[in-house]
Amino acid sequence: MTGLTLALGFLAPLVAITGAAAASAPIIIHLLNRRRFKILDWAAMRFLLESLRKNRKRLRIEEIIMLVIRTLVVLLLAAFLGMMIWQSQTTIMGKGSKTVVFVLDDTYSLGQKHGDDSDLFALEKEYLIERLGQATDQDTITILRSSMRGKGDPFFKGSISDGSSRDSLVDSIRGLEVSHQRTPIVPAIEKAGDILRAAQNSAQLVILSDFRKVDFEDKAENDRLANILRSLQDDPNNPVDVWIMDYGKDAKQNLTVESLAMTGQFVVANHEMKFTARVRNNGLLTVNQAHVTLKIRRKDSVGWQGDVVLQEKAKVEDLAPGQSQTVEFEYKFTDAGPAVLVASVEEDDLAGDNAAYLAVDVKGAID
Repeated sequence: MTGLTLALGFLAPLVAITGAAAASAPIIIHLLNRRRFKILDWAAMRFLLESLRKNRKRLRIEEIIMLVIRTLVVLLLAAFLGMMIWQSQTTIMGKGSKTVVFVLDDTYSLGQKHGDDSDLFALEKEYLIERLGQATDQDTITILRSSMRGKGDPFFKGSISDGSSRDSLVDSIRGLEVSHQRTPIVPAIEKAGDILRAAQNSAQLVILSDFRKVDFEDKAENDRLANILRSLQDDPNNPVDVWIMDYGKDAKQNLTVESLAMTGQFVVANHEMKFTARVRNNGLLTVNQAHVTLKIRRKDSVGWQGDVVLQEKAKVEDLAPGQSQTVEFEYKFTDAGPAVLVASVEEDDLAGDNAAYLAVDVKGAID
């Protein structure tokens, strides 16, 4: 940054000198042209010379006007070039501090695959890192995660004063993982608005999200977000520059286990119990066949058992996009106590919605 600043500082006066030299070129050319010809007076030209003398005043005025126009054109071009370089220098040097709030959506849906070894959340993080690279040490940066639901301390708040603090922040961002739950983004945006309204300098809000449809099906929530953004952008004292980065991408293959439930009111040991799992196709392609697995985890006197018991797999077949099917399981618990059941499908483009959970308290059998 220092080397670039010095280079631009040297370049600005150089452009001014070059512009002045260029502006003087029409004048020099005019003077040289006056000396190029040797005036010879002979009889055949006397009539023409007499005519020229009568029009000399008009010709001189025209010459002066043309000379002024040429000089002004060169000066304007030099001024325009200098202005462009000055604006670039101002941008790079970061004259004028900013308050920038980044809202980072880290809900499980951002774990959707993107390419062979990446996901949408990785794209969000790389863009955030790129923007932080443009920040100056005068800027105040705040990073909010949607999983905080607008509560608690921000993931980061402060300025990036040197290279080491920037590198440390970048490492922390790269280490972030998506949340294991659906986290609405509006509370985080609302908190960002509170921070930006208190800013005394230019303010900017950057929202990084996949803008899931499920989060905006509620009209009240839609209106709430619209009002927040409108109030920030229309603030008469300090209007906020709002950037919205949409990372939403339809998954080709995405089965969602929407629910797992038991058919009866109680789970009793040594009795066959029925459980149902509802599976929805949220992808773009019809699923010809997919297996749904039920897993059981038991708790004993020591704690939750590490091993998971795998049960028979049920099938969903010919499941079109947007459609759901229900599969049924039967299982007999041999003893009483707490248990957790997990219904899951095979891995697809979005792993975060591949399972549903059900906690039960198995009652002892009555003889």
